[in-house]
Amino acid sequence: MLLDLTYRYSTNCRLSWDVLRNQGKHAYQKGQSAEAEFSLQKALGAAEEFGEKDMRLVMSLADLAGYYVLTGQYVLAEPLLGRALIIGEAVLSRADWRALKRKKEALKVVMQTGRLPSLIKWL
Repeated sequence: MLLDLTYRYSTNCRLSWDVLRNQGKHAYQKGQSAEAEFSLQKALGAAEEFGEKDMRLVMSLADLAGYYVLTGQYVLAEPLLGRALIIGEAVLSRADWRALKRKKEALKVVMQTGRLPSLIKWL
């Protein structure tokens, strides 16, 4: 019985995470900034439930950081990308980790110059 409840909870978290993440991305694309931030924050909360070694946590951290970069809230993005890099080193492929590291380096440039590199896909 406990195993069954645990499975259902895990499945519901996954569905919630997927739905929230997609809602956040779509809301941003539609220009609904408050809804995008809310959904991406909720997706991060759901991803925290999966544990520190789960790729969904890295993805959610990077998504919310990307939203903050795109909305000019660089100070909020920096710690999220930093945490994503730390966790990502253990769970991402080397190529994906390097791509995430490039985002962190690009964020430093943005913070220094105020110019957003167009080559980096943030969300």
